[in-house]
Amino acid sequence: MKGSPQQSDSVSSSGGFRWPLLVMVAVAAAYFTSFRQSDSRLDWPGDFKDAQVASLSSGKPLLVAFTTPSCHYCVEMERHVLVDGQVVETLRSFERVKVDAWNESSLAAQFHVEGVPAFVVLGPEGTLVSKIEGYYPADEFKAFLQQSAKASARIASR
Repeated sequence: MKGSPQQSDSVSSSGGFRWPLLVMVAVAAAYFTSFRQSDSRLDWPGDFKDAQVASLSSGKPLLVAFTTPSCHYCVEMERHVLVDGQVVETLRSFERVKVDAWNESSLAAQFHVEGVPAFVVLGPEGTLVSKIEGYYPADEFKAFLQQSAKASARIASR
């Protein structure tokens, strides 16, 4: 009978060792997963005038995203493209603002937005740099952003 408690103790001690290790692995996995998710999402403030001030102050171009609440492709852009790691990294070189094209129809008209989603890039001084409308896959949207950032820099250097 002596062997039985010893065997039970050894299982208990190895099980006891495994339990904290499993907890540590689970905590680490949760931390890195939440870090990766939070890192792949950027803030999109909703005030155009504040975003213009931020752009002028930072010297970064301003990306204005025109959307509407019922726009299927706007939601798809948010779910799949605007969270793509490479797109997020490129977006970090922009000030950003999300504008409801219905509620801000005069602003949408100012930039000749005819459909949503629409993305307008302005230089820090407010100069129109580029615009696209519609859904674009991540690689194409990233290319648009990169070309817009270069164009904005060229305009600013004049």
